[in-house]
Amino acid sequence: MTERACPAWYHEDNVFRTRRRMDRAHRPIVALACRTLRGRGGDVIDLGCGNGALLAKIRALEPAATPFGVERDPLRVAHARVLLPDFADHFFAADLGWHPLLGSERRFALAILSPRRLQEAESAAAERLRAWLRARCDRLLVYAYGSGRTEFGDLAGFARAVGIELEGGEGRARAALARRW
Repeated sequence: MTERACPAWYHEDNVFRTRRRMDRAHRPIVALACRTLRGRGGDVIDLGCGNGALLAKIRALEPAATPFGVERDPLRVAHARVLLPDFADHFFAADLGWHPLLGSERRFALAILSPRRLQEAESAAAERLRAWLRARCDRLLVYAYGSGRTEFGDLAGFARAVGIELEGGEGRARAALARRW
């Protein structure tokens, strides 16, 4: 989506004041996701996907990636369906602890999650989501914007606070792969 053709919801749905800030925050996440999927693609789920802008960026650079998203806000899900019309039926307006894919047999090459989503969930829902991630996802990419990293010292501290251990040496990063979750 070009800067000129960009509606305000494109960045606002993802809680950014400007598209430039969103693009800068997304850059390390997209880079790590594409390195992780390089050449093999696969199903990718963003848990707390906003309007799917992050998934659209990943898909543009890694066309073998098939995007899926779960988001509480139905309007943001509607926008995701606009951004990725070929995958409109892959986006769900649901709570992360009870999303429709919990009961499916689908396997994901990569799940994308901010530790904030687990922090916000009630403990039973967070544990259900963690168990589902372990059973259905090959890799977990964890990221944080702004206060998530500073509140806990760094991304590794934020991840640890919700029971996720990152691969070594990536604690200062804005995005990292999880070793255990």
